[in-house]
Amino acid sequence: MLGWDTLFAGIVAPDRTHILFVTIRDKPSSTGFWLSAIDGSDMHCLGVTSKQLSKLSEVKWVPGGTKVSFACEGKIYALPAN
Repeated sequence: MLGWDTLFAGIVAPDRTHILFVTIRDKPSSTGFWLSAIDGSDMHCLGVTSKQLSKLSEVKWVPGGTKVSFACEGKIYALPAN
């Protein structure tokens, strides 16, 4: 993840088995959602947008831990966490 600035770091899953990281990159402008095991192993990308979501807020796990939700510019989104 070299070259990325972490926006939200270490959001632990409800079952405490995974950690979510949200990253922002200036050039090219993008936002990435990354998941790893609690010990940092098995890090993988859940998804990347082509825009920098500087207005991203309220990043959290959905109850049950199968999805991650976040708000951006007045809209709420959910992303599968697998």
